[in-house]
Amino acid sequence: MRQGAEGRASDSSLSARLQALSPPGFQAVMEAVVEVASRCIEHAAGLRTVVGGVLERAKVMRSRQVGLLRECSDAVNAAADAAHGRLGKLLNARYGVVGTGVSIGQLEALHGLCTSFGAFSESMGARSGASSRNMMQQHAKGFLEGTHASALGQLTATLDAESWVLSKVDARFQAIVDDLVAVATARTTGDGGEGELPEHLPQPPLL
Repeated sequence: MRQGAEGRASDSSLSARLQALSPPGFQAVMEAVVEVASRCIEHAAGLRTVVGGVLERAKVMRSRQVGLLRECSDAVNAAADAAHGRLGKLLNARYGVVGTGVSIGQLEALHGLCTSFGAFSESMGARSGASSRNMMQQHAKGFLEGTHASALGQLTATLDAESWVLSKVDARFQAIVDDLVAVATARTTGDGGEGELPEHLPQPPLL
């Protein structure tokens, strides 16, 4: 029980520290993790190649080669899974600030990093990693929701601050608006040619 409590406290502390980082700072952390993970996966894949060459030169039975190479591939996948799992955990810890403290450019940079690492994993014969991909999808969703909430809040505040007062307007102004709408509609649908303004409206000057 004590170890479980300590583990939760550690996770909470990590999450708080990651959320306190600036977007460039978090990007740097992710890049460092990807760099180390890439080297580990590359090393495991290189060992698989070396083992395959040794087995072939030693003329080991084909069935035996397949089994040993499968174990090497499992090691590559294990390294990739661990790396993507760590990236997913970091992204999950950072999720709380996605909708408020991240720009779309910073989100794109983070997405590009995770995507390129997934492609690299696949090029090494490993799985691309569902955990980091799923968390990036959650980040994108959180960003959209946060942006929408912020824009809606600003719009609501603006509307609440407006002083709406009913006023009488001369009917001729409504007629002008109706004519302008008709012209705009004709131009959009192509039914009215160039959509010339009615004669009673002032014509724009020729350039």
